[in-house]
Order: sequence, then C-alpha cells, then structure tokens
Amino acid sequence: MNQEDRQAMMTEIEQLRHQNAVLKTKHHQSLLYIRDKVNQLLGVVGTIPLKPEELDDDTLIELDPIGIVSDAFTQILDHLRVTNDKLQETHDELQAIFDSASVGIVLVDAQYRILTYNSQAAKQLFQGQGDVIGQTCYDAICHHPCEPDSCLISRATSSGSRCSRKNLSLQNHQYDLVATPILDNNGNVSCVVTVFTDITERLRSEAALRESEERLRNLFENTTNLILIVSFDGQIQYVNQACCNALRYGQDELYALAIQDIIAPQEKYTARRQFRAILNGSGQDHISTVMQTKDGALVEVEGSASCQMADGKPVAFRAILRDVTIQRRLELEMSRTQKLESVGILAGGIAHDFNNLLAGILSNITLARFDLPADNKANGRLLETEKAVVRAQHLTQQLLTFSKGGMPVVQDVTIARLLHDSVRFSLSGSNVESVFSIPDNLWQVKADPGQIDQVIQNLVINSDQAMPDGGQIKVSCQNITISEDDPVPLAAGSYVCISIADQGQGIPRDIQQKIFDPYFTTKEQGIGLGLSTSHAIIHKHQGHITVQSDMGAGATFQVYLPAVCRQTQSPVDPLEETFISGSGRILVMDDEEMIRKTTAELLNFLGYNVDTAADGEETVTLYRQAMATGDPYQVVIMDLTVPGGMGGVETMAALHKLDPEVNGISTSGYCDDPVMANYADYGFKAVLPKPCKINLMAQTIQSLLTH
Repeated sequence: MNQEDRQAMMTEIEQLRHQNAVLKTKHHQSLLYIRDKVNQLLGVVGTIPLKPEELDDDTLIELDPIGIVSDAFTQILDHLRVTNDKLQETHDELQAIFDSASVGIVLVDAQYRILTYNSQAAKQLFQGQGDVIGQTCYDAICHHPCEPDSCLISRATSSGSRCSRKNLSLQNHQYDLVATPILDNNGNVSCVVTVFTDITERLRSEAALRESEERLRNLFENTTNLILIVSFDGQIQYVNQACCNALRYGQDELYALAIQDIIAPQEKYTARRQFRAILNGSGQDHISTVMQTKDGALVEVEGSASCQMADGKPVAFRAILRDVTIQRRLELEMSRTQKLESVGILAGGIAHDFNNLLAGILSNITLARFDLPADNKANGRLLETEKAVVRAQHLTQQLLTFSKGGMPVVQDVTIARLLHDSVRFSLSGSNVESVFSIPDNLWQVKADPGQIDQVIQNLVINSDQAMPDGGQIKVSCQNITISEDDPVPLAAGSYVCISIADQGQGIPRDIQQKIFDPYFTTKEQGIGLGLSTSHAIIHKHQGHITVQSDMGAGATFQVYLPAVCRQTQSPVDPLEETFISGSGRILVMDDEEMIRKTTAELLNFLGYNVDTAADGEETVTLYRQAMATGDPYQVVIMDLTVPGGMGGVETMAALHKLDPEVNGISTSGYCDDPVMANYADYGFKAVLPKPCKINLMAQTIQSLLTH
C-alpha cells in the first residue's frame, strides 16, 4: 500500500471516525431528548421521572417510548375530557340544586366579600341590585357601611364553627340564619356558607293560626250552646263555660266526671246507646237527652254530635247541644194552651147558648113567682131554682174566664154575702164545716162578683180537698189600710182582706212559690189552673193573693181587694126584695126570640112599655120612628152579639148619631167581653149580665132614668 493509498485510507478512516463521532453525538442527544420528553409526559400525569437505570438507552429505543407515551397521552387526554365533562355535569347539577333551594344561600370569603349566591338569595336579598359578587355582604345584604356588631358571619369566621340566629329582621322580612365556615387545608376559614330561611309567611300563618284559635276559643267560650268532648271510654275531656253554667259545675269538676255522671238516671240507657252509635260511626249525628245538674235539676238538651277519629279508630265523642228545657216547657204549655183554647172556643159557644137558655129560664121562673101569692110554698122553691140558675150562670162565666181571661166587670159588691153563698155552694155535700168571722162594718169592694165567686170557690175547694177526713174552714174578713211602707205589694189605700184557712196537712215550703204557676199541681187529677186563674183574677182587680202554710198546720190564703170604704149593707132576703117599678118606653134588642119575649114580659111587669128588635138595623129603624112620633124610647137594651147582623156596639154608634143622649145598656152572656168591662168607652151607660135578675134590671133602669 503506497503512501497515497495509506493517506487515502487514513483520510477515509478519519472521515468515518468523524461521522461516527457525529452519529454518536446525535444518538446521545436523541436519547436525551426522548428521555426528557418521556419524563415531561410522566410529569404531566404526576409520575416521577424515570431514572437511567430504570430504563436503559437500548430498551428505550426498542420500546418506542415516544409511541407509548403518545398513546398514553392520548388516553390521558381522553380521560381528562371525560372527567372534565363529568365535572361539568356535576357542576351543572350542583348549580341547579344550589339555585333550586327554597332558601337563600350566600357564600362569602373571610373578608365578607360575596363569592357566589343562589337564585333564591338573588330574589330575596339582592333584588334590583344586579350582580353583587365581590361586594361585601354587609353592604349588599344589610345595607350597612361596615360589619354589624352582631354579624353572624363574623361569629362563624372567628369561632370556626357553625352559628345560627332566629327571627332576624332584614329588608322587611323575617329570617332564620345559619352560617357554616369552610376550612382550607391549613384549618383556616376560607369562606362561609350562609343560609337565609325566609320565615315571614310562616310567622304570618302562625299569627293567623293563633288569631283563628283565639277566635275559635272565644266562640266556644261565649256561645250559649253547650260544647263538650268525651273520650272513647266516656271521660269528659272538654266543656265550655255554657256547659258549666247549665250544669252548675266548675270546669275542673266536670273534667273529673264521666258522661254518665251528668246524664239523668232515666236517660242513661238511651244516652249510652246514642253514645255508642256515634262512636261506632253509625252516622247518627242528632242527639236528644236529659242531663242532671250538680244540684239535681234536669236540663233537656238536643243538638249534633260526631266521632273524632285517629288512625282509623274512634277516640272521642264531640257534641254541640242546646239547652231546650224552657223551650220544651213552653211547647208543652203552648200545647196545653192550644188544647184549652180549643176547649174554650167550644165552651164559649156552649156557654153563649146555655146563657140564653138560662136567661129564658130565669125570666120565666121570675114571672112564675109573680103569678103566685107570696105565701105560696112553691114561691120558695122557685126562688131556690132562680138562685140555682144564677149559680149556673156563674159556672158558665167561670169557664169563659178560665179560657179567655176576660177583664172584670167591677161594681160595688157586698163581699160578706158573696162569701156566704160561694163557700156554702163549694162545700155542698162535703164533710168540712165552714166558720165565718165577718165584722158588721166591713167595707164593700170593687169587684166582679162572678169572678170573685170563682176565686172563693177555687180556694174553698182546695181547702176542702186538703181535709179528706173533714175539718173546718175558717173564713174571715177585715178592713185593711195599706200605706206606702207596707210590705204588701199594693198601692196605698183601703182594702178588704179575706182569709180562708184550713186544717189540712199544709203546703211544703219549697213549692209555695210555685202553686200560682200555670199548670202546677200536686193532684193526680188536677190540671193546675185553679190557683193560677185565681191569681190572674185578683191581679186584674188590682188586688193581691198570698199563702201562708206550715207542714201539719194547714194553709191560709189571703185575698186583698180594693175597698170603696162603704160599710156593707145588711143582706136582704131575696124573698123580701122589692122591685122598683117605672114607666116609659124601652126597646129590647136580642137575636133570641125567647129572650126578647121574656125580657119584655119582665119589663112590662115593672111597668114599662116595651118593644123588641131582632138586630141592630131594626133597632135603629124603631128608634128613629119613635123619635119622629115625639114619643122616644127612654132606654135601649142591646145584646152585644147578633150573629149575621149589627150587634150592640155598632147599633150604639148608630143610635148616637140619631140621639147623643140615648140611654144604651149593653147586655151579654160574655161578661168577660172588654165592652162589658169598659162599656162607657163605647157609649153605653150601663151593663146587664145575661141572664139578669129582675131586681138588678129594675135598679139599673131606674138609675139611668133618675140621673
């Protein structure tokens, strides 16, 4: 090998060595580059860089680390994308939850700057303020220039623990607040989550509920209805004040009782059935029963009841009841009154017809007596018959007075004579003896003799019935002067006091105040109207009636009647009565022919010239004709009732137009008719009951003609 060849070979070797050196250098740099990139990728995913001894250069070249890392990086990017998508979904979900919360949530940092807030907070706290992120909470929420002294966020921040506050007033709303601090990795408060719960509506609802409960309580306590709640086992759980008042128990006393304890004994079985039926849900809601008060009185109640359920089971019985005790009594009394009114209507019709018959009988008896010599024995029998007819007339008047309660037709009455007749008549056939003590100077009274006769008979019959084994009834009278200071409830003045005392068992003290009540009676067959009617009659006479009694010592009734301070005239024997004759023309109007005929005969007997008329129209015609002839009637006697025609009142009015001075006398079997009591108001100058005894008729006519 020549020098040139060696030089060429050395040059070529030197070039190869250089190329090899260059290649080695590039290879090493490439490996370093690859290793660096691998470590960077590992650093991205958080892996510690690989050490050369863990991965040599040959292995690094064989494994294609770039490809591996590239694939891993691609997978990591895919995973990160998925993770980020999930994180975004989670964030969106949390934000939706955050915004959908019904309470306001505000997140602030330790410097009170608002970091975020939900939709409810924006609506409640930041309305009209725009985005408040970054503003301080005391400015945006409290509208305060600095942190308030009582700031809940400040407390949570300083304490590092959850804090709360009730009923905070903010922006015209009331809130309950809860502040919860969030700590960083170092345990320091990084921010505070504050929850604002708006309780304004709840407070309003609670206030409304309290008001409603108060109204309901007032309603319960002030109602007159009886309200009570009874537990399933019958124990009283609630009663209102009206229930306490009606049953005369205290509320606590009733709470200690069971429902059966306040039910009247006779109603317990029925009430128990009603109670169970309602608790069993039978649908029955109306109840009617009788309760018993603390002092034993009975209270009738009715109303509605219902069953209170809990978990499908009955737990209580609730009832709203009305005290119908008085209503029941009124209904009973009304029923009795209606019956009595029906009887009264019937009795009135019968009494009217019967009176007319009595009028005819009385007139004929009187005329028969006039046809007999005074010493004829039959005259005495006719006189007794005449008195019996008058008594029968009184009986019909009693019936009318009882049923219609008419006003008394008062006149001056010699009470001694009336007492003798009434007592003797009432004790006919009785084994009870009457004893009289009547002073001679006893005053006359202003009274309706028929009604007072009824009172005396009622009292005497009661006394007689109080002594079934016989005894004495003491009848006494005295003149009494009542002063303003006298305890007797009468106007000051003069009165005649009639006392009727028996020797019976007496009247229990606890019922003495009830004996004058309508329909109160202790008699099995009684209807309880005798004393109540007597009381009403005496009251209408401006008088007074009392009773005094001790058990075992009999009873004494006292009747006060206004006196006329005129001494009683000596009784006159009817057989020795003298009839006052007269003269002149008298017109008699009555729809009953028999009465017209017999009255005309009696008046003829007394010396009068009599014409008769059947009704008002005929009366007016006859009166006008008599005036035209210059021979007018001196007296016109008119029946008040003319069926189908003009009665006494209308006829009197028509006669007044013809002759203002007409002497009209009203007559009627209805002595309780207001016209008979107040005849002057209708233009009459006197009244005559029907039937009428001839001496009374003669006296009345003579009185008119001489005044």
